[in-house]
Amino acid sequence: MDAKVRVFGRQCLLMASALLYCHGGALAGRPLGLALSRPMAQTGATLKAEEFIKSRPGGTRPHPGRYRARQDFPQGRAYVALGVTIGRGRRATEAELRDRRVAKVRLGSGDDYVLERISDTTAVTDGTLIQMIIEYLAYPDATGSKVTDQVGYLYVINREQYSNGKYGSPKLIFPTRRTYVGDSRVLPGKTVTLPVPDRAWKVSRSASATAQAFETYTIIVSPTPLKDASGLELQRNNLGAGSITLDETLVAEWMRRWGGDEWRAELEDGAGQLITQREQIASGDPGRGERSTDEESSDLTKEDAPPQIVYRRALSPGGTMLVTVKLPFKDAAATTKPGQ
Repeated sequence: MDAKVRVFGRQCLLMASALLYCHGGALAGRPLGLALSRPMAQTGATLKAEEFIKSRPGGTRPHPGRYRARQDFPQGRAYVALGVTIGRGRRATEAELRDRRVAKVRLGSGDDYVLERISDTTAVTDGTLIQMIIEYLAYPDATGSKVTDQVGYLYVINREQYSNGKYGSPKLIFPTRRTYVGDSRVLPGKTVTLPVPDRAWKVSRSASATAQAFETYTIIVSPTPLKDASGLELQRNNLGAGSITLDETLVAEWMRRWGGDEWRAELEDGAGQLITQREQIASGDPGRGERSTDEESSDLTKEDAPPQIVYRRALSPGGTMLVTVKLPFKDAAATTKPGQ
């Protein structure tokens, strides 16, 4: 991540939001919860956003947004769901600078940027500024009851994928010791803003001679802490201050065991909307010694904007959730005409 995506500015410019939802209780000792799926969502069908954010605290009028499904989802299976919001930075207008509701990022140059929601099919290029929010989503089971007190351990791996299908070195970019002192526990109702709410990632083109096709982010939520190739838990003081390179064979095994097809839906009319300040700061102060487990006024409510993209995976009870967000990479240098 350090070599591939650099941290810039006062607040993150690419916002990928992975939020895990469960209500109340401490994090320790709780299993990763699973729910039975409702009837299959047909390709092209729309679903109310409130179906995915019911575990958020507060709010009397759920957000009216709707999701459009891109694949059929099998019925009668246990599954978990993950919300991801990606924000791409662009220079703020005068009106946006005056609007306190809009999330902003100031770079070292003194320029202020806002964050626009983008789809996971939107291309990025060398120099694109991004921030990410992740949300683990509780969902009603077949009886309509909510799954609560779910706890997992969040991991995010960044690497480039080339035109020949091969990958670059896998970098563990979350957690690090700079984020909650390496505490990666997550639960419903608590968002995670990456890299942190006051810094940004800047995408940089791979130095490889092979053309880069995608900038990828593999998101894992495990019921127990992951371990590196030596058997060391990837938590707390076992982590680096910044990103660390993982063993490629180990990551390939994780992909084989936990990867696969997932059901995906995207928030209609969400792309192009600005990330709000509430969304940006909801994950709390990353300088704290651990992730907060209490309900706080900064938590997102049912009335706040839902995640831009929702992924679902059918899993066995106690299973591990793994999805890979693949942003198409467009090499600006390759498309620029001589003399321009």
